[in-house]
Formats: sequence, C-alpha cells, structure tokens
Amino acid sequence: MVVVDGPFFGGAWEEDTIYYVKGFTSGISCVPAGGGQSRQLTSPGSTPEDRAHLWPSPFPHNTGMIFTVWTGRTFNEARIEGLLFKSGQRKVLIEGATGGRYLPSGHLAYTRNGTLFVVGFDAERLEVKGTPIPVIEGVMTGASNGDADFAVSNNGTLVFQPGTLTSFQRNLVWMDRGGKATNITPEVKPYASPAVSPDGKHIALTLEGSTFDVWVYDLERDALTKVSFGGDDYQPLWSPDGKMLAYSSSKSGHMQLYLKHGVLQGEETMLTDGPETKALYAWTPDGREMIFGRQNKDTGWDIYALTVEGDHKVRPLVVAPFNQGRAHVSPDGKWMAYVSDESGQGEVFVQSLSDPNTRVQISTEGGTDPRWAGHNELLYRSKTRLMSVKFSPGGELSPGKPVLLFEDKAAWTGYDVAPDGRLVVVRDATDNAAGTQINVVLHWFEELKQEQQK
Repeated sequence: MVVVDGPFFGGAWEEDTIYYVKGFTSGISCVPAGGGQSRQLTSPGSTPEDRAHLWPSPFPHNTGMIFTVWTGRTFNEARIEGLLFKSGQRKVLIEGATGGRYLPSGHLAYTRNGTLFVVGFDAERLEVKGTPIPVIEGVMTGASNGDADFAVSNNGTLVFQPGTLTSFQRNLVWMDRGGKATNITPEVKPYASPAVSPDGKHIALTLEGSTFDVWVYDLERDALTKVSFGGDDYQPLWSPDGKMLAYSSSKSGHMQLYLKHGVLQGEETMLTDGPETKALYAWTPDGREMIFGRQNKDTGWDIYALTVEGDHKVRPLVVAPFNQGRAHVSPDGKWMAYVSDESGQGEVFVQSLSDPNTRVQISTEGGTDPRWAGHNELLYRSKTRLMSVKFSPGGELSPGKPVLLFEDKAAWTGYDVAPDGRLVVVRDATDNAAGTQINVVLHWFEELKQEQQK
C-alpha cells in the first residue's frame, strides 16, 4: 500500500494506524495500516499563524498526538501542539520548537536551533511538566521544513544525525537526455519547483528557506530576484506569452492561486477563494485557463480549470474518489497528463481535454511529475528514473511503450523542459545515502532520569 507518493512531511505508525502528512499545507491524515479509507485529522488555516501541520507523533493506543505547527516564520518560531481525538481538545504545548516526539518514558522531545530538548509530559491531560532540559547539542534540523533528525525506540535507544539548523542543499542544473548534469549556477540553495520562461532566458523557482518565496533567475545576468512577498509561495508558472507569473500562496490565510502581472513588477490578482487547499499545475497553451488541484473534503485532490480573465470561472476536469494531481497540458492543448492513485499507487494518465471519456494509463510501475516535451512525447518520473513515452501523430490517443532515458539517484525537487529540449532540474547537492553519520545512544531513558534528579 502506497500512503504518500510525492512530498512527505511526517509519518508515524501506532498499532493499526498510520499517520502522515502528504503535502506541506495539507494537514495531518491517518489511514488503517491494513488499507482502507483515509481520514483527515487536522486542517491548517484557522489563523494567519496556523500555516501547516507537520511531523505527527501519536500517543499510545491512538488517543491523540502531538505535531508541529508552522507559523510562517522560521521553524525556531514554530510551536508544538497536542490534540486529543475523543474530546477534540487542541492545545499549544511548547512555543519555539519543531519536530516534537512523544516518548513512552513520559516525556516530550523536540529541537530548537539544532539542540534537542526534553520535558516531562502528561499525554492524558495535554500538560507539560517541569522545565525543558537541553540534552544534546548538534542535531540536524531542517530550516525549510522543520524536520528533526532523531528517533527514540520504546526501550530507550536514541538515534540522531549530527548537524545544525540548515536549509536544503540543492543544485540548479541543466540535464541532457542522457542524464549528464551541468550546474547553472555554483550557488547551493534550497531551490524547488523550477519553471523555464517561454523565451528560455529566465527560470522561476521557489526558495525554501525559513519562508517559501518565489524568485526569478536571469540566465544571462546570473542574478536572482525575489518576486513574491507576504506568505509561503509555491509552484511558479509562466504564462504562455511570458508576461505574467502565476503561483500558489497562503498569504490570504488559505492556499490560493495568484497572478502577478509584469513578473518582476506589477499588480497581483487572487484568482481563487474558499478554505480548500489549492495547488497550481499548468496553463493551457492559449493562456485562457489555468489547471489546478483542489483538496476536497469528500473526494481528496481533484483537478479543475480556471478562467484567467473575467469572473475566474472554475470547471471540473477530473473529480473522482481518489487523489488526482500534478497535471500538465500538451503544447497543442488537446491532452492533459496527470497522476492518479486509483490503483493504490501514483500512476500517470493522459486524458482528452475535450472528451473526459478518452483516457489511457501511461506508466506501468508507478509514475509522477509528467511533462510534455513537444507535441508527441511525454516525460515522467518513476522513482529514480526518467521515462519517455512517444505518441503517434494524429488526433487519436495512441501512446507507445515507456522507455528509460536515464536514472538519477539524487533526489529531485522539481524539473521542467526548456524550449531547446534540455531539462532544468533541482536536485540534491550531495548524495544523502552516502557518508551520513548516525549516532546511537543506548539506555537513553536512564540518562533522562539522572538529568531530572540533578
């Protein structure tokens, strides 16, 4: 059973229940470990400082959980909250913390600025007891997502990755169809979601620091310019004429779609409303509509089209009792590729935009992030592989067999196809699987008892 296919911001397993966070602003959900219907436990957005719920840690027997709440500022200013499922009580436990874990020793552990703290905790009453104690300095903590790299077993063994509070280390690169990578800039930054302008001269992207913002990289001048302000901003996409930039943002309190006129300067228009979380996927080639995802309470993620001008009319494209998303429209405007988990894992499908009954599954062993590379070729990711599918010319939907272009074991955080056919890719600057040090502390609960007795 595939629980999450894509960005992942926390998961835990307690008895017969799996807790998970599928997207940064999606809230916390749970699903039976043996399979079944998922259930939403929390939904962020109740206040301007209730931006995201991350890193759930359940209590014994699934009575409740603690989790990190991102406030829109640095994760040193996030907070740990608790939730009791039966009563629905939700309470702030620790201000200025991230990556909280419930410990069976009767403690709550968390990090702040790369230091691991522990404090006594009563899970039944959602009460912190005593004063937090710093126990280990130098624990790897994500400045971009609040991930605290430590874990504790039920018998008291602590494992952690040494490090500090740091952002993702990623490169912005060109890649050819054989997988050869060439740095676009030597600077290592928390890049994400690159999108090449129609003239091939600029790259819009997200920088995932203590806040998420949209920037534009000028390839000729080798310069980055910030273009979004006031919220956590994601998924920038150029209009087909290159004169406007759309993106998703939570600046209104809920994740909505925005359109920036003039790109570097100019007014902004909020295109959507309502409390549901939205994600921007694509423009239609004529520039009249945007394709986006909306997380619905009953059906999960579904795909819609939005009229850019006028009254911003919304029409459904794919609405079904599964999760559909990551859509991309072919250059001729006839076909839409997207990802659906209806088979139990994410697979790529292509559907006619004029006839929703004309549809075919493209990937066969899992697939995500489809991108059209011309009228008759579709690329997609399958785990660490980049795949290509060719289509026969003409009006019928007739895909060929998926073909491996190359494999890249470095993690990607978005890619796009440039006008000249090259790929612009955000990939990890280092191989996280190699050279990672893990420290192990045995009988750690005994050390905690000694600390409390001092």
